[in-house]
Amino acid sequence: ASACKTLPNQPEVTLTSYIFPDSADRHDEMSLPTSVWRVELISQGKVQQRFEQPIEEDASIRIGSSSIWLDTAPYLLAKGERAFGVRLDIGDGPSCADGFRSRFLHLFRQHHGTIQCVMNGAPMLHTYIRKGVPCSPEKIDLERGISYIQVLPGISNGLHDLRVVTKAKTETVEQDGTSQTTSKRTLSTTLRFNGHEYPVGEWNNLPSEEWWK
Repeated sequence: ASACKTLPNQPEVTLTSYIFPDSADRHDEMSLPTSVWRVELISQGKVQQRFEQPIEEDASIRIGSSSIWLDTAPYLLAKGERAFGVRLDIGDGPSCADGFRSRFLHLFRQHHGTIQCVMNGAPMLHTYIRKGVPCSPEKIDLERGISYIQVLPGISNGLHDLRVVTKAKTETVEQDGTSQTTSKRTLSTTLRFNGHEYPVGEWNNLPSEEWWK
């Protein structure tokens, strides 16, 4: 998976991101295969800044050729400081799973000559079964939520607060596969910079009462 894009506020800089198998991976039968994910800023034909993180591949992760989306929306975290995002659409639901999460948003700032990840993988898409049992012959209530980010006026530790807003819709799926929308709701939470990052907690537990305040 790979993608590249010119930064709107820095036309001389190209943002690129890619995922490739870890050549140093020496996993045995009991361990998970690992890939390497990189984010780079390139100028004058050279990599000026780089961020790198391993990705362990299990039943909930599926990497494809279109798994990376470069998000250059105007995330103005401070005066004169515009962040950029990389969304990894790598989440996958195993057969008969209760749900899955994907479109993990990572926000980056250019800080002291490095790329600093200030939001580490908040899921912008989730589906989960609110009522019923997956793969059972009975009907189920399945919720699908899509999230977006708002930059708020408030400031914590030098950077603007962020609100994650999720528009969620629940459908009742019958035994024959037909479905109808039964409810809609809007969920939100505010994230505040703690000096290092915007903590999102354990996204495996999302959505949860602690997250959707």
